[in-house]
Amino acid sequence: MKLKGFLTITLALIVISTIGQTVNLSLKLPVGNKYQVVTATEQTIQQDVMGQKQNVYQYHEIINTMVVDGKTDDQYTVEYEYADVVYKQLLDQREIVAYNSKTHEGPVPAEAKSWANLLNKKFNIIVKDNGDIIDVNGIDDMLSKMVDEYEVNTDQDRKDLKERLEKQFGKQNIKDMVEPMYDYLPGKSVNVGDSWKESRTIKSTFEFTLNSTYTLKSIEGDKVTVEINSELSTGENGSSFYQGGNQMTAQVDGTQNGTMIIDRETGLIMEANMEQDMTGEMVLEQAEQSFSIPMQLETSIAITTAEL
Repeated sequence: MKLKGFLTITLALIVISTIGQTVNLSLKLPVGNKYQVVTATEQTIQQDVMGQKQNVYQYHEIINTMVVDGKTDDQYTVEYEYADVVYKQLLDQREIVAYNSKTHEGPVPAEAKSWANLLNKKFNIIVKDNGDIIDVNGIDDMLSKMVDEYEVNTDQDRKDLKERLEKQFGKQNIKDMVEPMYDYLPGKSVNVGDSWKESRTIKSTFEFTLNSTYTLKSIEGDKVTVEINSELSTGENGSSFYQGGNQMTAQVDGTQNGTMIIDRETGLIMEANMEQDMTGEMVLEQAEQSFSIPMQLETSIAITTAEL
């Protein structure tokens, strides 16, 4: 009986000790520090186009150098530079394009040209210590430099090309890219077991809302483990966009789940892994007719940050 009592007391102390663990999850970035951020996205798209099944595989890996340029009150200025890019796409297991800036030699494939032209381009963000991104700067200059690397002869061609690139790498797109590296922060002290919510709208090819719940699972030294559970949706009316001169409407729903390990000292992600599943359809409006394209998307996202 005495032994059982001792075990009960010990277990109670362990539980109380775990519950009492607290951490201030906000940015605490030393000015001048430099980091390497690697974001790898692997995606499989299964779709049925007028009775013909297609399987599309895409892999993107973007390596950024990140420098903390300055701090004013509760805001940081952080510069990003594209150091390396990997892009691969398969259609029904047939390779469409493969490009790796670290190993590629010779002319860049046309399908990878925009990704290759990101190399050595820079932009900066203004981010608050609670993870809110206030502004993204330098995008217009970045896009102009990307256009310079294409062979375009007229001012109109330059303008048209820049507009196309802006749809892929414009200010909102870049903001959507960097937000996952900061929006998990509650900007306050939290205990093990606490949860907090974050909602944001992502404007990629089509627009959807991502509602996330973050739960603090454990604190071990400088490593803070957070669990992520998200729901995403284009909403009841879907999201309309134009592609190839045709109007399309995406109507998809899905989930995103994973874990991240955060550096207690800086608030930065050390490692994150997320799995995203989406199902729905694309509706193509063409010549007063509409065509439904059922689709399923499975996406794996991995983020790592290391100090240089």
